[in-house]
Amino acid sequence: MIFYVIGMVFGQSYNLNYVKPLNWVQTHWTKRAARAVLGAFVATGLYALFFLFMRNNSDTATVYFFRNALPAFTISFIMYGVFPVLCKRLGLVASNTPSFTTPRSKST
Repeated sequence: MIFYVIGMVFGQSYNLNYVKPLNWVQTHWTKRAARAVLGAFVATGLYALFFLFMRNNSDTATVYFFRNALPAFTISFIMYGVFPVLCKRLGLVASNTPSFTTPRSKST
């Protein structure tokens, strides 16, 4: 779990340079559904890739690192860092930031 959080922190700090969080959240539901399906395939594929590389290894430390720690870090970094940038380039993120109106106080 620690490696997942570390990857998430580094990924999110990378992501903030390219994708605005309000654009990510305020996207139409069809684009959000497409992002969810694409993200599920990417994360599952990455996890399966790490699992296949380590299927015949019996060293406990190596198996722990390559089946648990490294996939958790890599998948969380990609999903929180690289994946939002990829989705923006594919057009799956809204391009307009929603505007919020705030009441102005009258000065006397």
